[in-house]
Amino acid sequence: MGSVMIDAASVKRSVTDVWAVLHALGLADGAKRQARGAMIRCLRHAERSASCSITIGPDGTLRLFCFGCNWSGDLSSLVAADHGLDERRDFPAIVQATAACLGLDGTVPGPPAPRRPLPPRQPPPLAEVAALWPSCRPGVRSSWCR
Repeated sequence: MGSVMIDAASVKRSVTDVWAVLHALGLADGAKRQARGAMIRCLRHAERSASCSITIGPDGTLRLFCFGCNWSGDLSSLVAADHGLDERRDFPAIVQATAACLGLDGTVPGPPAPRRPLPPRQPPPLAEVAALWPSCRPGVRSSWCR
């Protein structure tokens, strides 16, 4: 794999199936099908429901946008987040990982890696709740409700 030169632009242009990418990366579990792509749980922040949209853009390349944290990117951003790589520092490794996952480097892609479980949600500290509780009050009724 190290002796084969892989062009990042050709890898991006060759990927036109959102669901093939999701299955190759092991992100298809829990994904919701949409007309132009899929919604998945964001890889950048912990969440319970899907808020990250993955579609094929007008230029024919994969694009993503998270409505929860405003993270946007392309195929390399998705692979970098999934593999825990830095987009600037580890770009050659991202291109190699993308090609290996999708079988674009001449090898047969293996089964997807098991999905990492989400970290358990912790309730806020009791001291913080106790400090905020006195400021909470029932809604004030307006004059037209009387």
